[in-house]
Amino acid sequence: MNNNPHDDILSSEIPNDDQKRVNMLEELKTRAKGAFQAKDLRNAEMLYSKAIDCVEFSGSEGSTAVSTSGEHLLYSNRAAVRLLLKKNEDAVKDCDKCLKLDPTFIKAHFRKAQGLMRNAKYREAIDACKLGIEQHPGNAELRTLQTEIQTEWDKDLEQKQKFNAEANEIRPDLPKPEPTRIPLTKKAKTADEGVTTTAVESGSSPSAGSTATSASTSKTKAETTASDAGNGATTSSKEEKNDMRGYKKTADGKTTSYFHTEISAEAKALIGDCKPQKIEAAQAVIPEDGSKKVGSAWNQAGTFEERNYTKWFHEKVREAFPKDTEVELPNDLPDIVVNVDSISGDANIACSRGKVKYIHDICTTLKWKFTTADDKSGSGTIKFEADGDGDYDVNVEVDNKSHSSTRQIVNEFVKGSSKGVQGFVLAKLKEVEKKFHAVKI
Repeated sequence: MNNNPHDDILSSEIPNDDQKRVNMLEELKTRAKGAFQAKDLRNAEMLYSKAIDCVEFSGSEGSTAVSTSGEHLLYSNRAAVRLLLKKNEDAVKDCDKCLKLDPTFIKAHFRKAQGLMRNAKYREAIDACKLGIEQHPGNAELRTLQTEIQTEWDKDLEQKQKFNAEANEIRPDLPKPEPTRIPLTKKAKTADEGVTTTAVESGSSPSAGSTATSASTSKTKAETTASDAGNGATTSSKEEKNDMRGYKKTADGKTTSYFHTEISAEAKALIGDCKPQKIEAAQAVIPEDGSKKVGSAWNQAGTFEERNYTKWFHEKVREAFPKDTEVELPNDLPDIVVNVDSISGDANIACSRGKVKYIHDICTTLKWKFTTADDKSGSGTIKFEADGDGDYDVNVEVDNKSHSSTRQIVNEFVKGSSKGVQGFVLAKLKEVEKKFHAVKI
């Protein structure tokens, strides 16, 4: 019986109605993210695949495709799942599809290089890193990964050279082995005793004396076996008469179960009194180092406990971005103004067996806008969605009313990950996360 909790949506057909299809897509994305956070990688892969099918669904006449603005994120997230499942080749294909939709998406460059490195395609992996560095020159993670790939490549080349050198090494002092020739044999039966013997085809045959010896030996062994069996049966019957099966006598002469274990006085002294003792409140042991157990006062056993910090997290994010927060740009470029549009997702702190876990899937959407010196404006939204792995998926949308002359500023300081709006907002979100991790319960 299959108890997959996502069978309801995985087995359902993609609806033709546009709004229902959008609702299904959002549900798939939410479930996929939750499965990824819970390390349920198989379901996460299937849910992301279904979400991609939902985006690419053409449907019947009159139906329109779902907005593809975040399609590259679905491919990138599925690539992350497949890397954890060690499906490196499939992960690389997903990264290629993601980069086809958004060539500047840095996570796709990073994950593609990882997949190629794991498949020992070092040259292609380094090329993937270089392409990503061209898009994001200031990214330190890609440069570090490129160095790791080069190191692995050098080790691989060194091992291959060593192996080839050992394989090609000539040892004239060792004799060349001669092929072993085993003579063919055939079976023959003697007419007298029916004893099977093996004769070599070279013409020699066993003597009659050896046949007689073999038959005599077999007879002797049979008699010995029968004799032993008879003696064993007699002994066993005697033991059955003297003792009852499943019982034995202890040192004091009592009859008890065969499986009863006697404990000596010395062993009892070592074991001590193992009976459960009731602990009163006044007897509670405080650690010598003065450290406090995690969890509530009532949860002294350290069992599972969870607290909801969603409202707290949302408030801290709004505090980090006051109204009309300005992002300064270099070279006399106009400042970009950002405002919080919406915040969704949950934040929880869980305690289990003395360990604390800080979990959140907060999604923050901000509106951005700017006006150049020649009165040309650009505007849109930027969404930061926690991926459950300590990082954020970023999705930028530009309003249709934005002037075409502002495209360069948008590409460099809004869509670019190393500077501008993304770097500013991510720094603020990391500060909120730091405060979140500092909360003690």
